[in-house]
Amino acid sequence: MVALNKIKHTTLNIINTRKHWAEQRSYLGGSQIGHSCSRYLWYSFRWCFREHLSNRIHRLFNRGHAEEDIFIENLRYAGVTCYGFQEEITFAYGHGKGHLDGLALNVREAHKAVHLLEFKTMSDKYFKEVKKVGVKKSKPIYYDQCQIYMSKLSNVERTLFCAVNKNDDEYYFERLKLDKDHAKLIEDKAKSIVLSETPPPRIKDDPTWFQCKFCAAADICHHGEKINETCRTCAHMGIEKDGWWSCGLHGIYLSTEQQKLMCSEYQQQEL
Repeated sequence: MVALNKIKHTTLNIINTRKHWAEQRSYLGGSQIGHSCSRYLWYSFRWCFREHLSNRIHRLFNRGHAEEDIFIENLRYAGVTCYGFQEEITFAYGHGKGHLDGLALNVREAHKAVHLLEFKTMSDKYFKEVKKVGVKKSKPIYYDQCQIYMSKLSNVERTLFCAVNKNDDEYYFERLKLDKDHAKLIEDKAKSIVLSETPPPRIKDDPTWFQCKFCAAADICHHGEKINETCRTCAHMGIEKDGWWSCGLHGIYLSTEQQKLMCSEYQQQEL
């Protein structure tokens, strides 16, 4: 037997060296807003860095997308009516957005209630933690996502959270209830990030701390690496409370594509 991952220049190793650009969103994502570091979210929203993904991580993300159809197939087998796929919600003055995995009726535990659907794939470790203590405690970033989504949907006060263990395909389902006060805190956090002209404080000043050490923005945040030059990092850029970005120098609104181009009058904002 020849283990091809131990030999250089094999087909497998060529595949493993492939890199992908992470999606550069034009908005602050609902799936991100529960991230523990507001500074990271600010850097991401302002396009200060561009993240590479390994081929393995890219495949994991694609597996998550592929799993959605399997969840829906099984829910429909159980008599659940699924609809509203990729419906968009907005928050934080239109600069925050999210896209629903779906909505559901005829959930057996509450037939008449409309449920938000949230689908997640998890490693064995995190799956067991969620089973043990629930979504809110074990995965607050998922809980916050569900809360902000429910708060922006009419007559939706329940989420059917569906997780699958990637190791053995075991399912875990949990019903979450809308907490309006918590959802408001999440939106207030998003508004603060969106409107701030400077990055929030670091979550830790120690670059070796585990969350900082593996953060895609660590080189900018802790080591002074140059930020990406786009309109979003220009001192002339302004953010409007209607989902638009504006250029104070030229007196115009800029589309997402225009923001990426940058003009000859670029002036880096002070961070």
